[in-house]
Amino acid sequence: MAAPLNLSEIDWNLVDQVLALAPFGQGNAEPYFVLEKVVVLVAEKLTEGKHLRLILSNGRKDRKVMAFGFGQDLELTVGKTIDGLCRLGINQWNGNKEIQLTLIDYQIIS
Repeated sequence: MAAPLNLSEIDWNLVDQVLALAPFGQGNAEPYFVLEKVVVLVAEKLTEGKHLRLILSNGRKDRKVMAFGFGQDLELTVGKTIDGLCRLGINQWNGNKEIQLTLIDYQIIS
């Protein structure tokens, strides 16, 4: 099951609410969210082309989204409008902490 999510709604309060539902696994599925009609502003290949770092926009808010394993997907390019299925989490590195959206699947709208 997936809930619609607007990029403008993503904040630390939402992340805390989602992570309060953990641990995820059998009998407690991780929540997924649908980003509707977002435009790909940036599609940067990472890790020898295996993954993508995307910047998606709804026209009011831009958000970085990681797309692990999508590096060879030729349809996911700048300028495309997509509906994206994502999960919400935290990325921590070198003492930094940021909200991380991870793309699970997508559909090209235009």
